[in-house]
Amino acid sequence: MNWGAEENLWLLAMLPFVGILVFLSHRVKVNRLIKFMGVTYAEKILASSGKQGVLHRTVVLSLCYACICIAMARPQWGFEVRTVKQQGADIMVVVDVSKSMAAEDIQPSRLQRARREIIDLLGMLKGDRIGLLPFAGVGFVQCPLTLDYTAMELFLDSIAQDMIPVPGSAIGTAIRLAHKSLMDGENKESVGKSIILITDGEDQQSQPIAAAKAAAEDGIRIYTIGIGSIGGAPIPNGSGGFVRDRQGRMVMSRLDEKTLETIASLTGGHHVRSTTGDLDLDMIYSQHIRKDLKQGSIRESQEKVWYERYWIFALAAMLLLLWDFYHERRYATS
Repeated sequence: MNWGAEENLWLLAMLPFVGILVFLSHRVKVNRLIKFMGVTYAEKILASSGKQGVLHRTVVLSLCYACICIAMARPQWGFEVRTVKQQGADIMVVVDVSKSMAAEDIQPSRLQRARREIIDLLGMLKGDRIGLLPFAGVGFVQCPLTLDYTAMELFLDSIAQDMIPVPGSAIGTAIRLAHKSLMDGENKESVGKSIILITDGEDQQSQPIAAAKAAAEDGIRIYTIGIGSIGGAPIPNGSGGFVRDRQGRMVMSRLDEKTLETIASLTGGHHVRSTTGDLDLDMIYSQHIRKDLKQGSIRESQEKVWYERYWIFALAAMLLLLWDFYHERRYATS
């Protein structure tokens, strides 16, 4: 037996309160009858049902509530194995986590907005494998290519500016690591390889153009997203102020859009400038990554499909309610 929404089973813990509510409802009914009809007439009317009527209603409504709770937990038993055919891509999300990503020109910060947009992307994926590679002065593969989007979301929750102590934005190094991860994870089911590069920094040290050319030779497309305001923004120093240079002037984080555009162009990808926090990941995914998949390449997998049985308990709850209604009507007319 399996449960489709096991978290709803906790509602069964409220079952004792159903009996209490039925009892309190009965007491309210008695008090109202006494108030409007007097003790003598009220006792005559209530004598037809008595304690057995209250007990009967308590049992019936408790069973009804239990059936509703079980139905909400979606019990499943019995299954069949189906062959699922999917056409998917391998996507490595490369995210800049350098200190400048804490800038608040995009609320709540550049990095937190990027994280939220990537989580939204997970809801659009259709059988695609996805991985995560944060970088600053260096980078590392935090989440290898996976179809487990829940695990990917957990990794996204943990990314922060202080997770990589080496300062800088080594875009070229990050591209090479993502390139290697995509090639190492390649198998006969791989139908397209893409890198989504999200950064606000400029890089003159790690040769990003050369890294992009090497990725293009292996058929990897790079989609670059430059995140940040056009005029740049000061970098928070973590102490309530902003980072300053040796002359005491605030350091401004500015995009090097020319490099990002060149990287995207060399690999047949697409560049997006995000000045409002909208990364256009939905557009990149639907209009580029999915559209550019190799035609005719299909991924097949075996999937266990459980049979839903919640309807049995939902039907039982409805019948119990009808029985309670009939029982109450019978006593009311007797």
